[in-house]
Amino acid sequence: MLLHKTKQILGVLGIVFFCLPVIGLSEEAKEVKKEEKTGIFPLDILGDVVKGVTSPFFKLGEVVVTATRDDVRLRDVPASVSVIESEDIRMSPFQKTEDVLRTVPGVEVRMHYGVHTIAGTRPVNIRGVGGYGDRTLVLVDGVPQNNANNGWVEWSQIPLDYVERIEVVKGPFSALYGSNAMGGVINIITKKPSKDRETVIEEKYGSLSTWSTKVIQSQKIGRVGYYISGKYEDTDGYIATKPQQSYDIKRYRKENNYIGNITFDLDDISELIFGFSSYHVRMGRGREFFYGKTKNQHFYSNYERNDEDVHFLATLYINDDEWDANFDKATSYDYLYRNEVIPMKAVGSIVQADIDLADWNKLTLGVDYKHNKIEKEDEYFTVERSGGVEGKQHCVSIFFHDDMRFFNDRLILNLGGRFDWIKNYDGANWDTNPAPLPAYSNNFSSKSWSEFSPKIGTVYHLSDKTTLRGSMGTGFKAPSVYELYTSLTRGKLYIECNSELKPEEILAYDIGVEHWFWERLYGTATFYQSFAKDFIGYDTISKTNWKRENISRMEIYGLETELKCQVTDDWSGFIKYTHNKSEIERYSPDSSVEGNLMSYTPHNKYGLGLSFNNPELFEANIIFNYKDTRYADDENQDKLGAYGTLDLKLLKDIGRFCQLSLDIENLLDKEYAVYVGTDEDTVAPGRMITGAVNIKF
Repeated sequence: MLLHKTKQILGVLGIVFFCLPVIGLSEEAKEVKKEEKTGIFPLDILGDVVKGVTSPFFKLGEVVVTATRDDVRLRDVPASVSVIESEDIRMSPFQKTEDVLRTVPGVEVRMHYGVHTIAGTRPVNIRGVGGYGDRTLVLVDGVPQNNANNGWVEWSQIPLDYVERIEVVKGPFSALYGSNAMGGVINIITKKPSKDRETVIEEKYGSLSTWSTKVIQSQKIGRVGYYISGKYEDTDGYIATKPQQSYDIKRYRKENNYIGNITFDLDDISELIFGFSSYHVRMGRGREFFYGKTKNQHFYSNYERNDEDVHFLATLYINDDEWDANFDKATSYDYLYRNEVIPMKAVGSIVQADIDLADWNKLTLGVDYKHNKIEKEDEYFTVERSGGVEGKQHCVSIFFHDDMRFFNDRLILNLGGRFDWIKNYDGANWDTNPAPLPAYSNNFSSKSWSEFSPKIGTVYHLSDKTTLRGSMGTGFKAPSVYELYTSLTRGKLYIECNSELKPEEILAYDIGVEHWFWERLYGTATFYQSFAKDFIGYDTISKTNWKRENISRMEIYGLETELKCQVTDDWSGFIKYTHNKSEIERYSPDSSVEGNLMSYTPHNKYGLGLSFNNPELFEANIIFNYKDTRYADDENQDKLGAYGTLDLKLLKDIGRFCQLSLDIENLLDKEYAVYVGTDEDTVAPGRMITGAVNIKF
């Protein structure tokens, strides 16, 4: 079945990849300024170099790095890429980094940060692949952030004010990045030292008795620069469950965050960067004895050298994370029952070289290594019982990417591939008293997988105003250490691990167009389709006993559209729409759900925005996000209702050094659920108002 679909897709993409030049012949009459020819063909059968529209309002000429692992103009990238610029971030009404992604077509931000869940249950998914965010690879300056245990991401460790821009590459990208890049890749590019010394002090106060203090300093002295940020935040939180029970209390949060980088210009063509982040948070999760804390410390170094024909980059990183969670006991929830501590460590390195083979051809070669390790300990306070999990995983990879340009950069063809060899070993779990089940102590044999992930993509500049692009590739997610070795108890439910799980796999293609209607109006549309198999889920052995299995095959398709308009010099706006259908094609535990929609994946999503930018008066940004009905289960019985939120930012400069801002999330105080439970639902906090004073000198 998958092979048949692959042939169909290849047939469609064959038209896109190889027949577009014929279409271009009809465009030769277009007047384009002639420049020196750089193509490999002696006959310029397709006309002159297409430079594209030059607009002061939109940045399609800006360089992006994520889609090719090298610097490429956005309009030349043979993939579907959305870029959130620094101005978008500055004018965002949201407080957290992941919330800025809410308006990106094809991106689904599932949870509200105010719910204060443990890391990863605020998943960000791309193109309907579902999951807890572990099918989306998240990078900070090219360094992986998905944790060593289950691939989840702690978004709060990446403060929004530290972010320069965000690149979102949609569709499977295992050809460059390996495991987890099934739905796409999110690369967060951080701020670097400013040339002159700059100090920022900011105080915020808002709803739920939330206040924060932030200090930033940045400077470059000769060849050495630094950018350092420190922040403390405290909130009383809110009661997130409905209907409220007698044991429900507010979900508080107290967090410290220190993050920064130090840069060294070794000479005119090479640079060394050291980056770090330290994130500590303590949070209440809605009941007196249900709380936890997270301690994450990340370190990385980048060495970069730009010779005339070779760009070299080497990265080394260490991600040292720890969850410490306390649990109460159903159904009274009136005493401390269990403590779980999960130290997680990821160590990795990436080395790559971008080689200019010719004016028309650049080749990227690289190697990637990552080692994950976890050690989980469970302590019980009211019974004689102990438990734990251990496991390791390492991955060795080689990858290549070839960028070829024909007909004076009018036709761009990219070929890439990556081979990953992954081994899980030293896996063990034990529990001395999992009543009513018998005690167990397991040592699992090692298991290895290998995956080759190819990708092909093309860009064709039909004219200086119109660009067509298409791509096809595969992706995969290796079973995590958590899925392979961790058995756990949640209330009366026992979830059993499975050391025999296989990698999840996906095959996808997309075809898109971007067009300048005129200098102030720009639009894009992209159709995508994916075929996934071996998605990991739960096989229901009984109501109180589940087991992880490769159980489902999915078919996903959708449409992403975007229209941006600079109405006047002061006013601008956008309209964005995503249609997505993630259908369960096969589900081995229960065939009755076949044909249903994947849980927590909206069918339709809209985004509207309007901005006013006149610093002499004030600046304002208002965003409306609408999310269609979603299902909370694969049976499509429990629904999360459709809802829309209106979000507002107001900003005013006071003199040279002071700035006042007001952020209002959910301006109309819309009540909506983000999670459906058995006895109660989890709801978002309602209207959130935050005022800030920012002093910069």
